[in-house]
Amino acid sequence: LVGNDESAAVLEGTLIGPVLRFEQDSLVALSGGQADTRIDDAPVPHRRAIFVQAGTEVVVGPCTSGCRTTLAIAGGVDVAPVLGSRSSNVRAHCGGFEGRALRVGDRLPIGPLSDASRRLLATLRGNAARWTAEEPGWEHDLAPPMGGDVTVRTLPGAASAALDEQSRHTFFSMPFTV
Repeated sequence: LVGNDESAAVLEGTLIGPVLRFEQDSLVALSGGQADTRIDDAPVPHRRAIFVQAGTEVVVGPCTSGCRTTLAIAGGVDVAPVLGSRSSNVRAHCGGFEGRALRVGDRLPIGPLSDASRRLLATLRGNAARWTAEEPGWEHDLAPPMGGDVTVRTLPGAASAALDEQSRHTFFSMPFTV
């Protein structure tokens, strides 16, 4: 949504997200669980590229559905990969941002913008009255609302050979409650 490479680091919030102040113009996009997110008290839509002007505060509030939100920033959070991942392992104190959860006052390094990010940033920067990327067909959310019955598709794995035919049929056809 913000033009990053798929390996770019994002911020993940569990139940509540961060409060971020941007020192330079940027693009952000929220996905995952729905959260009450605001830019200068204006509500922020999910799954849209959003222009954030330098000096602006973005508040990712409590989740209203789901429990984890993901905030992508154009350029990605510039942290070194550890074992092929940019994720933090807080228990092991490695990876991500200094191997720990973020704290008040942390300054996150942002990586270089891709060509796609630069183009989208230039487009949105030039249209201050409309600070979200809206294209024909984007008026509907990209993900279905959470809640109610959900179909989870499965494939037989190595352990499925340990089940007899009736057990496999039962597993793949019955509803489960989580």
